[in-house]
Amino acid sequence: MIGYPEGPRRILAFRRLLHRHTIASNWRELRLQLPTDPDFIETLWRRIQIDDLKKRFGISEDPLLVQDTPRLSILGWNPGKRFLSERHDIRSTLEAVFGEHEGKKRRILNSYLLQQSYPVEWWTTALTKESGLFGLDILQF
Repeated sequence: MIGYPEGPRRILAFRRLLHRHTIASNWRELRLQLPTDPDFIETLWRRIQIDDLKKRFGISEDPLLVQDTPRLSILGWNPGKRFLSERHDIRSTLEAVFGEHEGKKRRILNSYLLQQSYPVEWWTTALTKESGLFGLDILQF
C-alpha cells in the first residue's frame, strides 16, 4: 500500500505527465492554423518566431520535450507582443496551448524573467527533468 507522501507525489507526477500530453496536443492543433507565406524571407521570419516562442515557453509537439523552465530567447516576448504578421498575441496563444491558469503563470514568470540579470543562472538544467519525475510544479516556486 502506498502511503503519504508517496501517493500524492505519484498523483501529481501523473497529472503533470497528462498535462504535458495536453500541451503538446494543443500546440499541434494550433500549429495547423499558422499561416504560410510564399515569400521566403517572411516564411523564415515566421519560422524563427515559432521556434523562439517554443524555446522560451517550453512548448513542443512531443510531450517528452515540453519544458516547465523557460529558456533564454532572442526575441524577448514582452507580454503585449504580437507575432506572425500581427495575427497572434502572446496571451491568447499561451492560453490556447497551456490553458488559462497555466498560461497566466507562464506569462507572469516570463515578465519577471525579462527584468532579471544573468539568465544562464536562473536554475539548473536538471530541474525540468526532476520536476517531471517528482511531479513538482516549478511554476509554484
